[in-house]
Amino acid sequence: MAIAHTRGRWWKGADVEPVALGPGTGGRFAGRVRSLREIVQGVPALSDEAMGWLAYLHRKVGFGGTWSKDDVPHEAWDDRSFTPSGNFPRYDISWASWSLALMAETTPAWRETYTGILGYMAERYLEYWALYEWLEHRGDDPMRDRYPPEWASGLPPDLVGRYNISGWAGNGMGGYEYDPDPVRGGGQNLMYKGYLNLALSLYAYVSGDDRYDRPFDVVYDEDHVFRYDHRELNELIARQWREFWPGIACEAGKIFPWCNNLTGTAVRLFDTMHGTSLSYAYDNWKRYASRHYFQAGTETGPIESVTNYYDPGIDFHLNAPDLQGATIYAPVTWHGIGLDRPLFERMYEGMLRHFLREQPDGTAYLSPVPGMDVDANAATGLGAACALELGDRETYSALRGWIEASYEPTWDDEHGEFSFGFGLDERWPRGQYNGWVMPAFVLERPGQWQALHTHPNTAKFREPTLEGVDYPTVRVRQAFYDSAERVLNVAVTSADERALGRPTTLTISNLLDGAQYRLQLDGQVVDAGPPRDGRIVVATTVGAHTLVVQRV
Repeated sequence: MAIAHTRGRWWKGADVEPVALGPGTGGRFAGRVRSLREIVQGVPALSDEAMGWLAYLHRKVGFGGTWSKDDVPHEAWDDRSFTPSGNFPRYDISWASWSLALMAETTPAWRETYTGILGYMAERYLEYWALYEWLEHRGDDPMRDRYPPEWASGLPPDLVGRYNISGWAGNGMGGYEYDPDPVRGGGQNLMYKGYLNLALSLYAYVSGDDRYDRPFDVVYDEDHVFRYDHRELNELIARQWREFWPGIACEAGKIFPWCNNLTGTAVRLFDTMHGTSLSYAYDNWKRYASRHYFQAGTETGPIESVTNYYDPGIDFHLNAPDLQGATIYAPVTWHGIGLDRPLFERMYEGMLRHFLREQPDGTAYLSPVPGMDVDANAATGLGAACALELGDRETYSALRGWIEASYEPTWDDEHGEFSFGFGLDERWPRGQYNGWVMPAFVLERPGQWQALHTHPNTAKFREPTLEGVDYPTVRVRQAFYDSAERVLNVAVTSADERALGRPTTLTISNLLDGAQYRLQLDGQVVDAGPPRDGRIVVATTVGAHTLVVQRV
């Protein structure tokens, strides 16, 4: 039986006892485009897979519940993947946010469903199951002399049996005093505060809501409550970067370039929404990392070596040639593209050189380590997103071909949802695996992920916006405002064939009272009256429709 480390307990059988998939594993999306008249030509659009995955995430957060100490996350939240370092449900939130951010960039004039999902996720990050191990995993892991042999490759060779595995927080060890505050973390615990910042920053960027600019509580239990606001959090991170150039440690004593890079994304988004420049502290860290953690044969050539983690207490880099890992290169590349494309495009080139395994049928996958002919599914998925983002369509096509043939793409016809099953035969889609793969099916065009960082769309909060959608009965495929033409372009559909033809309405907000607007529903001019309180309500039916709203 498999041994896993989850929720602070050791137990056997973490990945066994599969259950049957729910009903509806057909091969299509009922709301797919059947006619070119069902979309607005030349306007960004969500793919069928994106719409289906969004519907699943919407239903998943709809299960509700808290992650408090007296509660447990719903079983749909993945606390099983990437044992022993990643089998925590908060990472299911983090990886799902990649595709949510991309979808919100594709339909910037419709944000209400993304806002609801990201808001639920941000709230869970403030509760016990998102932060518990920092307070519970004190000092050295008492099980460190009983780790399975396969974990030894992630440890300093001369300290096997006496060194904590990645995933053990180790609060109070490595020369640091015990600090119960998971945000301050004694200058460490980036594996919590950095990911918390990503959840809060993405919520603010997508929604425009300033709720986390006001004080919020991070709650372990009634005796351990820590109050911060979003600015304090970012100023703390920037200060800790400045105080120690090698970076902020995740768990005690281990600095992961992956987590520092992800945190750079979060701080950059905070700067975008607040007019600050705190991300310069990330740039200082990146300068250090490019010299010490990312190694290349030439100054401009592919990066050949990436440090998984660095332990400054013993001056140890986990970066041996045979331990270069695709699941390190892929996320470091993904988060780095938006922050320094030239540097991380070189890392992408190194990733392909080390791990790309081309197959006779033209497909390809990424292997876990150099020379191994086994698929690393998470890295293959996120590697495909990196390929499309960088415009490498040939590699993207090969990786996507492998994914579609091997990862069990599944359409749930009952709910109009899409996910990958990975042959696991589980009741709920494996959240973390899907989180890594889905950006490759959600990314709308090359450069979209980078643009979110370098050319963020904050004008959307002042432009005409689609609201009041009866989701998920009505699904939004397009919602994009063309500022040059002063036109809002919308396309909706439905995956509920039983609801087709029922009355529904679409509300357009952020309009100017007194201005004139020309509305076309399915190409026909309709009279919905002038804006009232900045809104026009358009009557229509459940089904595939286009709506074009132009200021005259």
